[in-house]
Amino acid sequence: MSARVIIADDHPLILDGVAAIFDGTDLSVVGRFADGAAARDAILHHRPEGAVLDINMPGVTGLDLLREARREGWPTRIVLLTASLDPAPLVEAVNLNVDGLVLKHAASEVLLLCLRSALAGVPWIDKEAMKLVVEAMSRAQQSGPDLTPRERQVAELVKLGLRNKEIAGELRITEGTVKMYLHTLYEKLGIGSRTELAMFVRDRT
Repeated sequence: MSARVIIADDHPLILDGVAAIFDGTDLSVVGRFADGAAARDAILHHRPEGAVLDINMPGVTGLDLLREARREGWPTRIVLLTASLDPAPLVEAVNLNVDGLVLKHAASEVLLLCLRSALAGVPWIDKEAMKLVVEAMSRAQQSGPDLTPRERQVAELVKLGLRNKEIAGELRITEGTVKMYLHTLYEKLGIGSRTELAMFVRDRT
């Protein structure tokens, strides 16, 4: 499959190394860039089939470009390179349906495999990176949604069996405010009753 590709990485050695991987293949490098802003201009101007981007370049990052690509509907397939094992950007990339994700220490044939798969419309995520993503998502699921301190207080008092008027008195707020907190809790937790809320709190204490 013949395809045009751009590359962006702020480390010259990485940039040269990635470009060399495509030498002698049917993948043509039409641009090499040291920053994300220049890469964005090239993507918008040339509309290449693929882009291999450092996930965390200074300034405009590869992750920034992935966000923009999804928001604007770019046709270019985005493959991100990362040297970091920090799961947060990897999780976001996967949630944004990144076309490819490769660790920089992976063998050259892995990047080729990833890019070819992405160009064919089949997302390809490095196994080691995917393991980190799955573990991070599992931890987030176990810890539950992010509740404010006041929401947690209201939830705890519901678990103890207090009614709205009693919760209002305990926290020195109005009953209307208690109802507002309960509505927010139901929305965040995807539940519909005090009983479900009490069970949710009980399961996590």
